[in-house]
Amino acid sequence: MRVSELASVTLDAIKTGKISISCKEKHRQIYLVHKLKWKLLDYCKKKNIKSGVVFITRNGNPVNRSNIWTEMKKVAEKAFLHNLLWKKSIISLTFPSQPLTINLSFLSNQSYKTY
Repeated sequence: MRVSELASVTLDAIKTGKISISCKEKHRQIYLVHKLKWKLLDYCKKKNIKSGVVFITRNGNPVNRSNIWTEMKKVAEKAFLHNLLWKKSIISLTFPSQPLTINLSFLSNQSYKTY
């Protein structure tokens, strides 16, 4: 499913298990697997969504690709440090015979050596 098609996901479509997409004279249907259908219904219940579009912004408008892009950038920023440290630990495991200095000066002006 394309990000731009998230506005087509309505509570009624989830209940039927079938999302109808119409874009540029093309029409297609996406069938939801049972587990996804129940997870989406649970999401609607938690968010108190009674009808209409499921994925909305804080203002109540349907999400669009720029909203998704903004959220993805936030997630990437939070994950960056974790990924950096994880990659360094992979390097230290790959080359255990050579000491590896991990420079974390951007965190606390300290460096750590592994052996």
